[in-house]
Amino acid sequence: MERPNTLNALLRDQTGHGRLHQVVSREFGQERLEVLRPSVGQLANRLISRFVARGQAELMEDFAVPLPLTIRMELLGVPESDRENLRYWVDEPGQQDDGLGYLSDLVNHKTTHPGIIATTDLLGRLCRDEGGPERLSDVELASLAWLLLVDYPVTAGLIRAGVLGTDLVRPADPVGLGLPLALTEARIATGLLRERCRELTTGTPGPRSLPITFLAATA
Repeated sequence: MERPNTLNALLRDQTGHGRLHQVVSREFGQERLEVLRPSVGQLANRLISRFVARGQAELMEDFAVPLPLTIRMELLGVPESDRENLRYWVDEPGQQDDGLGYLSDLVNHKTTHPGIIATTDLLGRLCRDEGGPERLSDVELASLAWLLLVDYPVTAGLIRAGVLGTDLVRPADPVGLGLPLALTEARIATGLLRERCRELTTGTPGPRSLPITFLAATA
């Protein structure tokens, strides 16, 4: 079986680059991304609720990092039982082959066992895509999924900058792959976090409580 790799070869090839742009523009348009709003909001509120009682949190580890990583795994339809292993492969240097191998198996499973595709299951939709010559191959789909996962620090940085009010250099995104998703995730998550902190500080509409202190915010 052909091993997946990054999309470097696809990006170097003008035909492949055009196909990728068609897929990205369709799947990462603002209207499609807005479908993620409930999922991002629910996850953001769950994460906030875990540290609200403590009154303090590590901004990156408790919020900015797990939010985009979890959302992207949900977007790719990764079973919850596999997410811990997949995060290890994403975060640890030298584990790309294992991560890509898993995603290749996931693409194969979604292709051969179509079933019912959830609205937010991007990978499931792309595996079922019969839209003609612009369809990405299974190897390309696994590579695309990998790039989405390893790109989660862009969202984490955007959330950090939004919460702390710091400057952030606009990240490079030559194919428009991850930035629209990252901006959507960060905008929703940061807005909810600010709202919850405001409620905690003012006591309205919820009961009065201590504001949240963020630790290790420069991590």
